[in-house]
Amino acid sequence: MQTQKGGELYKQLQLESVVADASPHKLISLLFNHTRAQLKAALVAHQADREAIRRDAISKAVDCLSGLADSLNFDVSSELPYNLHNLYLYMQRTLIGCQRDFSEGKVNEVLSLLETLADAWAQIEQAGNRS
Repeated sequence: MQTQKGGELYKQLQLESVVADASPHKLISLLFNHTRAQLKAALVAHQADREAIRRDAISKAVDCLSGLADSLNFDVSSELPYNLHNLYLYMQRTLIGCQRDFSEGKVNEVLSLLETLADAWAQIEQAGNRS
């Protein structure tokens, strides 16, 4: 038990170090990655009939989506941040609904949307690195 707590503490310190040194772009990437990891954990927990773990993972994914929504910059002359905000809200509502009535299909839908957004975000970073 003590080793497990030590491992968790190490992971937390490692994450804090990564976050402290990350650029704003990298922080968004971390949120995308963590959200996807939580949804995958929820699917695994569901398969293992571990409801408490599934609920916790979905709750963490909803929190991450809030972080993504909060990171949007609305001080631009574009509809993109508004569209992304609405998409994040849709994903949050969908996952909150899965807290009541779990649906692998709905979780996979949100996961697919996140994969698309994360891929686009990674391409933006790659394009910036080539400049």
